[in-house]
Amino acid sequence: MSDAANSIYPIYASYFGRVKAKPGASVAAAIVIAFNNTFSNRLATRPNATDATRPELSESQLNFYLNNVANFTADQLNRIQDSPKNIRHGIDVGVNIAKMVINARANDGYLTVVPVIAPPCNKIGLWCPEDSFTGAYSPAGLPAAQIAEQKPFAMKSPSEFRVVPPLNPASDDFLYNLNITYLFGGQNSLYRTAESSNQAFWWAQSGAHAVTSRLFDAIVTNGNMLLSLHDTARKLALVLASVGDAFIANSDSKKRYLAWRPFQAIHYYIDPTWKPYLPTPGNPEYPAGHPQVTGAGAAALRLVFKYDKFPCPITIPNSNTNPLTQTFVSLTNVMEDVIEARVKGGMHLPSSGSIAVQYGTLIAQNVHKSLLPVLK
Repeated sequence: MSDAANSIYPIYASYFGRVKAKPGASVAAAIVIAFNNTFSNRLATRPNATDATRPELSESQLNFYLNNVANFTADQLNRIQDSPKNIRHGIDVGVNIAKMVINARANDGYLTVVPVIAPPCNKIGLWCPEDSFTGAYSPAGLPAAQIAEQKPFAMKSPSEFRVVPPLNPASDDFLYNLNITYLFGGQNSLYRTAESSNQAFWWAQSGAHAVTSRLFDAIVTNGNMLLSLHDTARKLALVLASVGDAFIANSDSKKRYLAWRPFQAIHYYIDPTWKPYLPTPGNPEYPAGHPQVTGAGAAALRLVFKYDKFPCPITIPNSNTNPLTQTFVSLTNVMEDVIEARVKGGMHLPSSGSIAVQYGTLIAQNVHKSLLPVLK
């Protein structure tokens, strides 16, 4: 979207490049169509639900999302106050930018099937394919393993921000962290409050990309910011590139260390009958994924908007049929909250969440200094 805007009026450096634009071309139309075409293409090329190795979207789910995108696009085009000719010229720019983006990312590794050989379930400290309890919605396995080898946006390689090794599973530090998750993250915990249970559930039902996007919208709206289309597109691009690189880096680190999940360690050290409050995702524990990706998003928001504390608290609903909300007073609050929530859900250690947020912040800083500077 940023490249679409800068193809018409170059203000910031482009990422993929610029295309020719006719005089008067609508920036808004270019942005809307660039988004529609690239996002729809990405959706349509995702692995489908019949691929047993990487179940993703069923045909009905895919059609649902594609229809939503098409309706959103039509609505946004109808809102543009410009001449039909300028809108048409803007659409041409958006179409050509989308083609450029799709071609540039065609072989980025997203669709590459990467086999993962997991260790057997008898090695201390190592993750293995095992469900956290019967009926858990997250099947054992390492989904989206190809993300660990995907082409990043600003990083030199997926391993550039690989985290330091996890705690030694025989160390006092590890056992201290494990006991916190054992006490607060168990299905029948006496220490987790109802509010904390809702907190854990909200984060489990709210993806990092969705949380970051909603925070972006809320910051702009609550702060009464009058941003140009160029500024909005650039800020959003930097934020989403940070989230994307964090997801890639997190997958790389998980694949490298294959650290066991809390329920596996608790079964070995403390209680073989213990169950986490929420189903544990079917991939290695370290570093914590949600805190790293959300942490990168929050850090990127801090960099592009240049503040941490919100002018007024931001309340965000989850996207589940059982609606809950979570309220935040600052971006630091967001980072701390997701770490805490993953511990109280029983799927992560506190130390794993903390290191994940630290590295997510480093990734956001790298994106901010590397991409889309002002043209001189």
